[in-house]
Amino acid sequence: MKKVLHVVNKMGYGGIETFIMNLYRNIDKSKLQFDFAVYTTKKGDYDNEIKKLNGNIYYFTSRRKSFYKYYKDWDNFLKNNAKNYIAIHMHVSSLTTILPLVLAKKYNIKNRIVHAHSTFQKGKIHKILSSINKNRIKKYATKLFACSSEAGNYVFGSNKYEKINNGIDLRKYEFNKEKRRLMRNDLNIKEGEIAYVNIGRLTELKNQIYLIDVFKEMYNKEHKSKLFIIGKGELKEKLEEKIKEINLEKQVFLLNSRNDIPEVLQAMDVFILPSLYEGLPVAAVEAQASGLKCFISQNVSPEVKITNLVNFIDINKNEREVAEDILKNSAYERKNEIDANLKKYDIKEIVKYLSKEIYD
Repeated sequence: MKKVLHVVNKMGYGGIETFIMNLYRNIDKSKLQFDFAVYTTKKGDYDNEIKKLNGNIYYFTSRRKSFYKYYKDWDNFLKNNAKNYIAIHMHVSSLTTILPLVLAKKYNIKNRIVHAHSTFQKGKIHKILSSINKNRIKKYATKLFACSSEAGNYVFGSNKYEKINNGIDLRKYEFNKEKRRLMRNDLNIKEGEIAYVNIGRLTELKNQIYLIDVFKEMYNKEHKSKLFIIGKGELKEKLEEKIKEINLEKQVFLLNSRNDIPEVLQAMDVFILPSLYEGLPVAAVEAQASGLKCFISQNVSPEVKITNLVNFIDINKNEREVAEDILKNSAYERKNEIDANLKKYDIKEIVKYLSKEIYD
C-alpha cells in the first residue's frame, strides 16, 4: 500500500486541517493511506478520526523549542521510515523552514510537495528565512501547490506552482429546509431572526474583535439578529470580555470548534469573514456551497468569489460603514444550487487528480 506523510502544525479544526481530512475521507484507503507529522504533543480535534481511519500521528519537536531536537527528530524518523512513503506533503503558511523536504530528498522519498495556504508572514526573521528558502525550494521540492494565486505568489515568489482548490464534499452542504429548521431550533434562533456566522480560529488575523463591533452597529439597526462565532483560539477570553463590555451576551455566541459545520451553516443567513489576510479559506467555500450570502474582507484572495453570493467589504472602513454595507446588501433568495464554478471545488475530483498524478 502507498503512504503519504502530511506535515502540519496540529490536526485541529482549522481550514488547512479540514482540507487534508476532506482528502483523507475520500481517498481509496485500500490503495493509499495518510500519516501525519505534527509539532505538538497535545491531542488534535481530528486525532481520533485519523486513528479510526488507520492513520498514524507522529509528534515532532518544534524548531522554536529546539532546532537541534527538531533536526534530530526528522533525521531519525526519515532515516528509519522514508522507505514507507511515496510522498511527503508539507502544508505551510511561509517558507521559514524546508528541513523536512531536505531530509526527504536525502532519504529518497520520490514525491516532495510544498503546499502554500496563506498570504502573510510576521516579522523580519520570517521574511528573511522565507526569502532564502524561495531560492532553494526547487532543489528539494518536486511539486509546489497553492490554494490561491495570492498564496502561491506570496509564498513561492517567481517559482512556478500549481493551484489546488480547497475541496469539500459538496453534497454535505446542499441547502435543506428541514435540517435548517432543526438546527435553528437547537441554536435557539427564533422565527424572523437573522443569524450571522463567522468560522475560524479565534486569533488576530481573523479580526473577530472588529466583527463584534460591526455586529453591534448592525444590531442597533436590526434588533432581530444574532452572531455566532465558531472556533477556538488564544483570543477567546478577550472576545468574551468584549461581548460582555458592550452588553451583547444574548446576541453574540462563541460556539467553540464543531464537527457539524454543514448542519450549522444550514441554520445561518449570512456569513461574514473580516480577516486581515487569508489564502482561500475553506469556510468561505463551505458557506457558498450551502447557499449563504457572504461578506468577505477585501484582503482575502479575490478567487474566493466562486459564486455571486460573495460581496467584498473594506475592513479599513469604520464599523458603522461596514455594518451599513452588509445590511444594505443582505437581501437574497437562498437556493439549493451547486453551479459549475463550485463543482471545481468537489473534493472527489481533487482526490482523483492527486491519487493518479501526484501520489504515484
